[in-house]
Amino acid sequence: MDKQQIKKNKLDLEYHKLTQIFNSVLTITITGIFGFIGSFIFLEDKNKLAFGLTLSAVILILIYGVCNKIDKKLNQILKEIENI
Repeated sequence: MDKQQIKKNKLDLEYHKLTQIFNSVLTITITGIFGFIGSFIFLEDKNKLAFGLTLSAVILILIYGVCNKIDKKLNQILKEIENI
């Protein structure tokens, strides 16, 4: 194997690793948020409901940042693969 093929294989493996992380983060986040919001739906105390929704929004914003960072890295890897 030449060095270009080895480099391409390493980038391909890293790309697949990041896609798995991306999918896992999305799956866990969506499942967690639905469960979290679902537990607050039947509360009569509006303060707890507002707190739960605010906390969910903060978590979603943080997860958006993580997903955005992973997406940028995936695009960078694709460009590197194209340049090989």
